[in-house]
Amino acid sequence: MVPLTAAGLVLAAGGIRALTRGHRGRLVLAAGAAAVLIGVLVTFEYVSGISLGIDGWLPHAGSIDHPLRPSPHSAAALILLGATVVALVRDGGTFGPWSLGLTLAGAFVVLLGDLGYLYGVDELYGLSAVTGMAPHTALASSMLVAALLLLRAHRAPLVWFSRPGVDGVMARRLLPVALLGPAVIGGLRLVGEVLGLYDGRFGLALFATMMTVALLAVVSAAVLAAGRIDRARVAAERETHRHHAILNGIVENSPAAICLRDAEDRFLFVNEPAAAQFGLARDDMLGRTVDDVLSGSAALRDLDEGTVRAGGAPILHEERVEHPDGTEHTMLASRFGVHDDQGDLVGIGGITVDISDVKRAQQHARLAEERFRLAFDGSPLGMVLMSIEGEVLRINAAMCAITGYSEEQLLGTSWQSIIHPDDLGPMRQTAESVLSGQLASAHTEHRFLRGTAREPAWVSTHVTLLRNADGEPLHFLAQSQDISDKRRYEQRLRHLADHDPLTGLYNRRYFADQIERQHAHVERYGPAGALLVLDLDHFKVVNDSVGHNAGDELIVSVAGILSNRLRTSDTVARLGGDEFAVLLPDATREEAEHVATSLGDAIRRSASVLSGARPRTITASFGVAMFDGAATCGEDVLVNADLAMYDAKEAGRDRLAHFASARYAQARTKARVAWVDRIVHALEEDRFTLHAQPILDLRTNEVTQYELLLRMVDERGAEVPPAAFLYVAERFDIVDRLDLWVIERAFTIASEVRVAERPLTFEINLSGKTLIDPELADKIQDALRRHDVAPETIIFEITETAAVANIHHARRFAERLGDVGCRFALDDFGAGFGSFYYLKHLPFDYLKIDGEFVSNCLNSRTDQLVIDAVVRIAQGLGKETIAEFVEDDRTRRYLARAGVDFAQGFELGRPAPVPEAFGTHGLTTG
Repeated sequence: MVPLTAAGLVLAAGGIRALTRGHRGRLVLAAGAAAVLIGVLVTFEYVSGISLGIDGWLPHAGSIDHPLRPSPHSAAALILLGATVVALVRDGGTFGPWSLGLTLAGAFVVLLGDLGYLYGVDELYGLSAVTGMAPHTALASSMLVAALLLLRAHRAPLVWFSRPGVDGVMARRLLPVALLGPAVIGGLRLVGEVLGLYDGRFGLALFATMMTVALLAVVSAAVLAAGRIDRARVAAERETHRHHAILNGIVENSPAAICLRDAEDRFLFVNEPAAAQFGLARDDMLGRTVDDVLSGSAALRDLDEGTVRAGGAPILHEERVEHPDGTEHTMLASRFGVHDDQGDLVGIGGITVDISDVKRAQQHARLAEERFRLAFDGSPLGMVLMSIEGEVLRINAAMCAITGYSEEQLLGTSWQSIIHPDDLGPMRQTAESVLSGQLASAHTEHRFLRGTAREPAWVSTHVTLLRNADGEPLHFLAQSQDISDKRRYEQRLRHLADHDPLTGLYNRRYFADQIERQHAHVERYGPAGALLVLDLDHFKVVNDSVGHNAGDELIVSVAGILSNRLRTSDTVARLGGDEFAVLLPDATREEAEHVATSLGDAIRRSASVLSGARPRTITASFGVAMFDGAATCGEDVLVNADLAMYDAKEAGRDRLAHFASARYAQARTKARVAWVDRIVHALEEDRFTLHAQPILDLRTNEVTQYELLLRMVDERGAEVPPAAFLYVAERFDIVDRLDLWVIERAFTIASEVRVAERPLTFEINLSGKTLIDPELADKIQDALRRHDVAPETIIFEITETAAVANIHHARRFAERLGDVGCRFALDDFGAGFGSFYYLKHLPFDYLKIDGEFVSNCLNSRTDQLVIDAVVRIAQGLGKETIAEFVEDDRTRRYLARAGVDFAQGFELGRPAPVPEAFGTHGLTTG
């Protein structure tokens, strides 16, 4: 082996060693290229016959008897070995077609050199023996070729002879020998020749010895390595099998669908959930491609397989898959590539989880959120979402309008900052009750400080606590409604419930409560106080002569006189019509008489009304009763004062009568007995008569019904108004006889009126005391049958106050007659606003609006609001309304526009005797 050959072999060996260490840089490439260069230059000298002087490139001893130029076979071997190193660097250390071909060609050239030397066959060289490959070179070249083959045994041709799991270990064990052997042999050859230690025969013996030693070393190393490899392989296979069993259990029992495909998209593994996802058996999927399984579906194609195949990150996406039962499911799928150590794709894995329930839950959550948003933002109620501490988190436009602030002004602020200070304490208590669980929700009425002006505004607020899934408090949700107008209206209604709408004085209901309190005080502490009742004299003459408007003005004037003459501790009320009452809680008898005398004088001086061309002076009659403990209730004291007032009227009017006065006691007793006798005699002598007042249908402008009014005729033939005898009849329990007389006479009239196209309807007034009669309904039904009267043509009227006083009897009476076909009207409705509650307990058909609200409705906003409220109530209940005291055409037109159904009053028709009223309707008998 010449020095240059040894140098080339050392360069090739160094390059191969660097490749085993994973180095593929420029130094490795340079080593391979240098070996190729040496071989090319030597070949060039042989072919061209031109000496390039390469024999002197390296130092050598003159005693060497062989040419210094490498042989042609050695040059070819260097070219092939160096080129293989260059090709492996270019291919990244992996055998490709070029590197594999060069290695095999080098093995062939080295084999020829070995055979030629061993057997002396010159013809194998193609040249003379002088140009043959030296044995040292042949041995070193053979070992380098073996090293190349062992470099990547599992990818190189040696894999055909190696067992699984052994080739990599074998290569690592034998490669150092293959790399160091040529270097040692070449070095020994150079040193031996330079020092003259051995000749050619010694070299041949050395070659044979080293070949034997090398062969024994290789075989021993292989045997030892194989034993260790087998033990390691068994342990590794056992551990691998255990890991595979664990992994297989995890995969098989996983609820997720897991599959593995090879590089050609054929299914290599499928677990049960994955097979169920496609509606196939596992065996039907294994070995088949994706397209075969999915029949063209894009369920597994909707992913970037280019990224997966190129070794990119796993791809996570959603798929919609239709199951065999026809249901559609949403799957969360992960696709990832499986690569070998060289980075080559060997398969594509997939894990799929059914997230249909999650998607549905998310969809429901989104829908719930959207519904909440729409309900919250679009609600006509003011809504605010706040933290437990009261910080505003969300607010809608309606709440901004209620509070007078913008959303930007309120967000993040404390809700308590806009609540009236007087309402903060109750609001905090309400919130604590809800937060502690004492209340599920709470309702409260409080005030906001509205806008920058901080004006109080009443709101009705409903507070609810929102909790999370664990029941922990999250937020407060408050819903508010502006009730400022409602509050004002309620205050007005409360005022109307206690006050007379015409005069502003207290009404009978409130006054009755006050006298009951006074009576209770007397029972506990002894006699104290007095009660005055006064009634204007000849007030009916005023109404009949100058009209109801003038009468109302007079009533208002007298109310002002009374209010201005009394102390704040006294209570004055209008009981109805032209009747007033005064409660003097601490007055003695003398003081009460003095007050009555003073009020009478003031009325005579200040109250007047024009009658014709001159004013008419107004007087009043007074009755006084003391709270002396003799009465059983406050109402008895009022009745006593009322009786005393009638005594004063009978005594000549414009005077005072005292219930306990001996002066009037005899007159009162005589008058009481006389009036009872007069009523009884009138009934016995048939001296009662009925007048009829027309009721106009404002919708058709026709008269379809009449109200029948009772009148008494005295012994001289003069008519007596009902105010003169009805009170006595009710007081002494003979009013029921009068009501039965009216019913019989009304039914007789109804049977006598014959109108083929439009039968008339009659309204009959009943006293509240008559309703107590349990046989009343039976008597009326009997009368209907006897007179052959259609029940639908009869309307029974009862005043609101009488109905409230006898609510149970009134309800039973109305229900009994309603079943027959008769109808029921609640008269004087509105006189006591505290009775609105009773509307739902009385099956009425008509509401007759009290005339106090009708006579001055064109000028009084209060009267208009009351009329509107009554009309809306009636319409909401499907009932009809009748307005009383309609005195002019303007009032009639206003009522029609307001929705009132019927009207009656002097402008529409005064009460007239029945023959006159029904003369045009075919009355045959009077």
